[in-house]
Amino acid sequence: MNIGNLFQVTGMNESHRELCRLYAAESAGPEEITAYFSGIRLEEEKWDSACMVASMCARHGYEGVPPELLPRIRGILRYYRMLNAGRIAGTCRLIRLYNDAGIPVMVIKGASILTCYEPNHIRHMWDTDILVPAGEYRRAVEIAISQGFSGGESPHSVNLKRDRMEDIDVHKIFMKELLSRGPEKFWPEGPEVRRSGAVFQVPEFNTLFVQILTNSFSNLAEVGNHGAKIKWFMDVDFFISRPEDLDWERVISLSKMLGVAPHANTVLCLYDRLAPGRFDYASIAPRLSEERQVARCLAVLRQCRRANLLFENPPENASIPRLVGIHIRWLWTNNRIKNPDSLLTNLRTFPSYLRCELRVKSLWQLPGVALGKIRGRMREEKETQRG
Repeated sequence: MNIGNLFQVTGMNESHRELCRLYAAESAGPEEITAYFSGIRLEEEKWDSACMVASMCARHGYEGVPPELLPRIRGILRYYRMLNAGRIAGTCRLIRLYNDAGIPVMVIKGASILTCYEPNHIRHMWDTDILVPAGEYRRAVEIAISQGFSGGESPHSVNLKRDRMEDIDVHKIFMKELLSRGPEKFWPEGPEVRRSGAVFQVPEFNTLFVQILTNSFSNLAEVGNHGAKIKWFMDVDFFISRPEDLDWERVISLSKMLGVAPHANTVLCLYDRLAPGRFDYASIAPRLSEERQVARCLAVLRQCRRANLLFENPPENASIPRLVGIHIRWLWTNNRIKNPDSLLTNLRTFPSYLRCELRVKSLWQLPGVALGKIRGRMREEKETQRG
């Protein structure tokens, strides 16, 4: 697959690619940054993209930033520092309750970067993710609900909210991909952290990198009315920029053991095209997975992005069977994204995925549930437009 198709599959336009290049560059001239700003409108950038723009400017000492934009760039950074500090503080409040109840907790994904590996790291984070043992999951959810949290549950986690600063995903499995392809009870090794009176673990550095790579693959599949997500690049770059801490042999072995080597390889392939020369991708890629598996992952990404876009924007005059079909296709591709390299695994796991995702006892209930959900989404969009 050529470079142009690779970027097209993931929805990354020219300005995205230039932002990634500048963000990862060890040095960039003021004229390069000025030229970048001449091709974008900062006020039209999504929040995750605006966060990355501001961080890129800070990395290069704000040289080349148009003077009229400098206050806003600095304001974006202040906003995310405060927002992330509030998110972590809210998470620690809940973890203290779990400590009192004797429930082990691991902070995972991006929040573990901020709580352990780099407290000053700036990233877009609307929620935080924590992991509890599967046997303690239901008790952990009940404790949170007793404290005023509420939220919707998926097969692998429940998103709990209490106020603007407390939006926490409580997971019962390290990665959703492990529901059908790996050791579901996997609990990684990692250091213990004490923060704000809370005690918890975070994944070991290389294990966290594998999780970030896998999560980045899922992020690349997501698309809505605001275009492609880009924050995955910031997360992956955090690890690539610390070669002294990376153990590629461990990353490779863990990816294979957890069954997510094709996911990791696809993300690393894209990163290498966006920021060439940052690591030795040519020697790592063949040891992760076969090239055909990466090609299959990219094909599934394309299918998933198309299905997501159609689900977000269904035809106004679509028939009931058409709406049901759109939702079922969306569910199928979102199941496939967890197992992009194995169609047979998808066929085997899809029925149980549907029952868990839609909370139905029988698949005969599927058309009615699918129609209700897509009609509900259309009503929400109309109410938002009226507002």
